[in-house]
Amino acid sequence: MDLSDSRVYFVYRRVKHLTGLSDYNLENFVNSTANNDKLLEFYRSPEVQTLVVTEIYKGKLQIYHKLPVDRYGKSVIFAKKKNFHKPMGEEATNQVLLNCISFWDVGKSSLQHLMKYITELMTIDGKVPPPSKDENLVLKDRETGLLISDMMFQKKINQLKKETLHFQYRMNGQLHLPLPFGFTKYPANSEFSVIQSEEAMQSMLRMIENSVLSWDRLIDQFEVELKRNLKAANYLGEIYDAWIKMNGMLSDFFDILMTPERFRVVNILRNENSPFYNLLQLFLKKALEESDRVIVLMKPVVDYWQETKRLDFKSMQNKWVVLLEYMNMAWKKWTPVKLSHQCSHILVAIHNDLIKRIKDYLFESSSVEIDQANILEKLNNVKKTMKNYSKRVEKHLRLFTERNWPQPEVEAMDNYKKLQMRIDVLFEYFDWVKTYEKLSKLEIPQEGICPISLNKDDIIRLSKQIIQKFEDKLHLILNLNGEGETFFQEINGAIHSIDQNTIRYIDQLIHLNCETKSKLRILTMIEPILDRPTLLKGLEPTIESVLQAISKEFQKYNRNFERMCDESLTFTQRGFPKHKPKITAMLSMTVGLRREMSDVMEMIGRYLKPENQELPRVYEKMCEKMDAFYKKNVDVFVSSVSKNFHNGLTQKPFLIEENKKVVTNWNEGLFNAISETKEIFKLVNQSGSNAESVEQLSQRIHRDSKLQEINSNSTKLLNCHYMCESITHLINDIHDNARADELLLIAPKLAPIEALIEHASSNMTWQSGKFSPPSPFSSTYAFWSLVVRTTFRKIEP
Repeated sequence: MDLSDSRVYFVYRRVKHLTGLSDYNLENFVNSTANNDKLLEFYRSPEVQTLVVTEIYKGKLQIYHKLPVDRYGKSVIFAKKKNFHKPMGEEATNQVLLNCISFWDVGKSSLQHLMKYITELMTIDGKVPPPSKDENLVLKDRETGLLISDMMFQKKINQLKKETLHFQYRMNGQLHLPLPFGFTKYPANSEFSVIQSEEAMQSMLRMIENSVLSWDRLIDQFEVELKRNLKAANYLGEIYDAWIKMNGMLSDFFDILMTPERFRVVNILRNENSPFYNLLQLFLKKALEESDRVIVLMKPVVDYWQETKRLDFKSMQNKWVVLLEYMNMAWKKWTPVKLSHQCSHILVAIHNDLIKRIKDYLFESSSVEIDQANILEKLNNVKKTMKNYSKRVEKHLRLFTERNWPQPEVEAMDNYKKLQMRIDVLFEYFDWVKTYEKLSKLEIPQEGICPISLNKDDIIRLSKQIIQKFEDKLHLILNLNGEGETFFQEINGAIHSIDQNTIRYIDQLIHLNCETKSKLRILTMIEPILDRPTLLKGLEPTIESVLQAISKEFQKYNRNFERMCDESLTFTQRGFPKHKPKITAMLSMTVGLRREMSDVMEMIGRYLKPENQELPRVYEKMCEKMDAFYKKNVDVFVSSVSKNFHNGLTQKPFLIEENKKVVTNWNEGLFNAISETKEIFKLVNQSGSNAESVEQLSQRIHRDSKLQEINSNSTKLLNCHYMCESITHLINDIHDNARADELLLIAPKLAPIEALIEHASSNMTWQSGKFSPPSPFSSTYAFWSLVVRTTFRKIEP
């Protein structure tokens, strides 16, 4: 700013005079470009009618065109008068500016300004006018020239001043205890009893008692306001701060009472044995005791709760109950009559803080994208924690109630239980989303199924619509107000609707299939989505019908098995396949039937209820029969195979008939023993049955040395048999088809072979060729090597 400009200097001079600030502070004000622009705009623009210079910080001035709401100190206001017609330039003189602009100062508080104005209004020539004895006398105001009744004026002005001062203190959160009117005119060292007359003394005593009553009313107003704030407080910190504020107000009241003038008032009441002294004393004692007790009660709770804020959710959940245990101890220590309401309020606040902590844990920010896997884990943690906490809190609240607590659990747990319901629905929502993601990946064949009214694609489409509708507003469900309740009802209804559609779709799929195996196959296909309890419960009637159909199938299996065990029927009538050995066929069908039933029981095991044990009983009885049948036939098999195998190995490998034809002497019992052994080992290795009896029988077969010997050497024996068959066929073919001259030519080559065959037919057995000791085995090996070499060598004439 340029102070040589008369317009700037006009403002600068009056601001300096009215604010009393130093030249240093005013120098910063003058050097501000923003202030200079606003000041010149005030002179130039007809739209700007006021200029306000206010102290926004200690010693720092700022110019505005309107009075700001927040001010640190005094403000100076400049306003244009009606004769301010055109913009003024630098040539404007001080006198011109005085005629066109008015100015005044305003304190930090508008009430201070009003008090100053009232004081000036009451003062004439610097003195307060004395009361007039004649109410008809009038007083002429020095500035306004108005004629008013001096007594009425003085009474109303005093009342206005009193209420304005009281309101000013209340605005600052302070107490103001006004002294009785005229009390300050008595010297501080004078006694109340020296007042002129008894009548005057009683009049003054009534005036003092009325003032004390007004103090009591003022304190009551503060207390009512503070308790209203206390009632509106929902969290531990807010309640604790409200009680600290109330305790501080009462302490301030004591400080005010200890000022000399008010201390004299209290002493006068006490010396005169006024009942108002006891009333004041009782009130203060009761209020202070209550606030002190509550603060002592709450401080450990608040401190402990602040410590838990540094922990994560899993770590702090065990700390919650400690607060209740502390409240329990506090309840034992203090009188319930005096602290019941406060303890109840604290309990409500504890649960409100728990609710807030849970909300913050689940949704740290309502705008971030929700990780479904993460939120499901969090919701599951919260559900378990809230359930465990509810059980423990009920125990403590019952203890409180036994001590004549007026049942605070109803209020304390109300919002907590509401939140539990919301958490359950929120968990249902995310579990539902997960379920329908699984449903979209399932491939359910529609071949052979009649058309249905609702298909999988319809359900997926409806699910996507619901997800798009609610995914950005999920955090609203945790609001326990009207908006949250509405959203809670909407999302709950949407989930219920889509669940019902899914149940109807699956029900149609199952019922429109006639075969039990098809029903069971569909039930197995949809098993991934039956992890959702709502769907599983809704499909209980359908699943029950499938179980009944399976029970009928098991009865059919039982009839087939009884036919298999009926020895009066032929092998074919009993249902055994013709291409397999008898015993192996019986064991194979038994194991296959057992495996099929076990697979069915494994698939339906999760759907069986404790009260529905008919199907497991039928299964167990059939398993007992099959295990007994299996064991019996295995014993027969081991005995039969061992006998046939032993008898077969003792036979000669070749027989020479009367017509000189050579025949391979392969015993049918040996062949059956080898075939059945191979089949039985394949059966027990691939049965896959978990039945204990079948497992034991399998171990028995594997441990039997004879069966192991047969199984391990069966391939070699069969190869040996096929080799001998080839040799005999070749020798017989030569003798049958060769001419006499051809026989003479090849006789030298056939003679050694025929000699070896003759030797084997009289001196060797299948056992000697395969299982003889090492000493004679060398000659046997030489024989068979010669046979092999001769067999595969081309014979030329």
